[in-house]
Amino acid sequence: MGAFENRELVRKYFDVVWIGGDWSRVGEFVAPDFRNHGSFPGMPATTIEDGRRVEEQGRLAFPDIVFQLVHIAADEEWVARHWAADATHAGEFFGVPATGRKVHMEGMVFSRIADGKIAEEWRIIDTAGLMKQLT
Repeated sequence: MGAFENRELVRKYFDVVWIGGDWSRVGEFVAPDFRNHGSFPGMPATTIEDGRRVEEQGRLAFPDIVFQLVHIAADEEWVARHWAADATHAGEFFGVPATGRKVHMEGMVFSRIADGKIAEEWRIIDTAGLMKQLT
């Protein structure tokens, strides 16, 4: 696949799974042997199922989360995306009870595309910035 197709694959994945929260469609975008190489500290998420579990926990803590795709760039093998999200801390997160505070979080994800699917991802999340807003 070319850069345009890779960018559109990741954009649609982000729209459907992350913005829309429709994990039932994750297989349309992600390879069955997908590997994630970054997540929240203490919450390893290397497989699709791990990712679904972490996302479900996150949505319990931040049920009104609204994601946005800030930047996206691609080539024939890689897609880089910068995302941001705003939410209300309405449930326990990393041992911090709900504060009711509005939070802003950001991160970057580098996706390797193989055979028309997302094969691997490296995620960088500003966890320290998020936790500072909660305490």
